Amino acid sequence: MNQQQKDKFLKINDSLIEEATLVLNSQFESHYVGRPRYVDPQLFHKWWGKIKSFGHQLAAAAKPWQELFSSNPNNSLGSVKVILGTLESIRHELENDYLQTITQLVKAETLADLLDQGEHLFDSGYHLAAGVIGRAILEEHLRTTCYNLNCTPTKKCPTINDFNQALYGIQHYSKIKMKQIDTLASIGNDAAHNNPEMESSDIKKLLVDLPEIIESTGV
Repeated sequence: MNQQQKDKFLKINDSLIEEATLVLNSQFESHYVGRPRYVDPQLFHKWWGKIKSFGHQLAAAAKPWQELFSSNPNNSLGSVKVILGTLESIRHELENDYLQTITQLVKAETLADLLDQGEHLFDSGYHLAAGVIGRAILEEHLRTTCYNLNCTPTKKCPTINDFNQALYGIQHYSKIKMKQIDTLASIGNDAAHNNPEMESSDIKKLLVDLPEIIESTGV
């Protein structure tokens, strides 16, 4: 998570915490004895909608609070306090850059799962499908790395080669590494286009080399 993104999330988070005061101040007594206090439903749902959007923007970094973001809380005072506590917790993680670690772990888990799928398909004889998955893993890794290093290509639909050139252009890695990635990208492209000259050994090379590429070129 770069500084610009962090500042953006902190600004949204602070705004939601500030808005919580308005929601809390709208509380009212229930007409029924023993019932909990409630807050103005319109204010609450407007606030909650913004919070759901915030959770969506956090993407993988919101995993520790996914249960709350996926819930459908009512407008009780207790719910508001729980949500406010969560917002304060997220702010603490943002300020201390802990969400970066969470995002990296989730990304690692996701790519590892995809790589396992690719290896399973390869072992089952579905070589082209395994190559397509390998290509997708490589592209996503390069795209994310470019984003984190603020070097995302400006063209509308950048390719793997565009991401590779952008990272090499800022000297994130050597020319040798750039050529290695270019070779793996070509294998993935051949698989995606069902190149009849492709060998299963090429796909195997793609799957075997991917973990080292991800480890050595990530941020």
